[in-house]
Amino acid sequence: MAVAPKLPPSNLEAEQHLLGSMILNSSALAEGLYLVREEDFFKEAHQIIYRALVELNDRDHFDALVVVDLLRDKGKLKAVGGAEYISELVQTASRTYNVGEYAAIVHEKSIRRKLIEASSAIINECFQLESGRDPLAFAEDMIYSVGEKRNRSGLESIGVIFEDYEDDLKKFREDPSALRGLKTGFIDLDTKTNGLQKGDLILVAGRPSMGKSALAVNIAQKAAIEQDKNVCIFSLEMNKKAVLTRMIATDSGVSLAHLLSLDIPVEQMRRIYTTKRNFDEAKLYIDETSGLTIGELRNKLRQFRHEIGQPIDLVVVDYLQLMEGAGENRQVEISGISRGLKAIAREFNCPLIAVSQLSRGPESRTDKRPMLSDLRESGAIEQDADLVLLLYRDEYYHPDTEEPGVAEVLIAKQRQGETGVVKMAWIGHLTSFENIARNIPQYD
Repeated sequence: MAVAPKLPPSNLEAEQHLLGSMILNSSALAEGLYLVREEDFFKEAHQIIYRALVELNDRDHFDALVVVDLLRDKGKLKAVGGAEYISELVQTASRTYNVGEYAAIVHEKSIRRKLIEASSAIINECFQLESGRDPLAFAEDMIYSVGEKRNRSGLESIGVIFEDYEDDLKKFREDPSALRGLKTGFIDLDTKTNGLQKGDLILVAGRPSMGKSALAVNIAQKAAIEQDKNVCIFSLEMNKKAVLTRMIATDSGVSLAHLLSLDIPVEQMRRIYTTKRNFDEAKLYIDETSGLTIGELRNKLRQFRHEIGQPIDLVVVDYLQLMEGAGENRQVEISGISRGLKAIAREFNCPLIAVSQLSRGPESRTDKRPMLSDLRESGAIEQDADLVLLLYRDEYYHPDTEEPGVAEVLIAKQRQGETGVVKMAWIGHLTSFENIARNIPQYD
């Protein structure tokens, strides 16, 4: 016996009650327009009626006759079942206060249909053996795109928003020394920035050998080890062991040269074991995937957040120009990547540090200090970033400088604060930064 094909999930009665309520009551109309979209309706006639209600929403008042008149003018009245069907919708909507429940049912059925469509697309993709796409990444994109469409923020009154600000004030009164954002571990930088803020895109940029990757990794390491934060590093240039070796040098004080050669003096091995214990307890994770796309980065973070069941506190991408994007030229690609990184910071509500290259502009100037205009493909990057830190070490250009071992972190842009300069100690043999006032032991 032939099995009847399954029909897509839907609840036409709920759709009818929802539309009828929206026609009858202006409050129900506003709530319905917020909770569902046109594509959430299964019946095409209901989609057409919904579009008409969207168009009529700016009127102070309307009724079923006005809806009928609009549909007639657009030549759509017959397609929805005529004036009789509109009248039927109104008659079925006896409880307009239940509009939220009707909308929830309609939306839930819509999600099920979208998941079925996504699953079908995934199955088809798996049969396309010559597509060249990563089938797992494609599947993740399709499934997550369904959930992504559900997350819509709405308007909030300034009174409600002020309550969040009031909470910040209370926390400050309880601990005036506390920062609003995530500590970088560098006192002067934290004082200038009030920490790294949730949802912010932070750009760390510099010419080669200035220490831009080192600074980003130092901040990540301090957040994970000293503050017990969940930190993810995506290293597109260095492999995991290279990143780890730098971290060991910073934490242990054993020179990078000794760590790379594995010729570590016996008296320094104790510091290595102490570092091992610190790292065992740290919530710091490294991914070395090269040529990462925004979609892949987002999916990796979503999967990781699901696995640990906790928020991600900091993301580091090293570095931006090694990510892959789409566009007719590199500038368009970088623009898309930059916007994508900002969107990821907002989605995960955590600071995202992106390391970036600078153009050769500083090399042609007498003063080698970098400027915002030196950012490669700078337009979009400069616009999207909330905080831009540019690195400069005078010792690199002038070995006889009056400030050897000093690095300048130029705060070239800060959306919620002032620009300025912060000085840090550069510890070359450790490839690491420290607070300028700290006395650093010099290990051989």
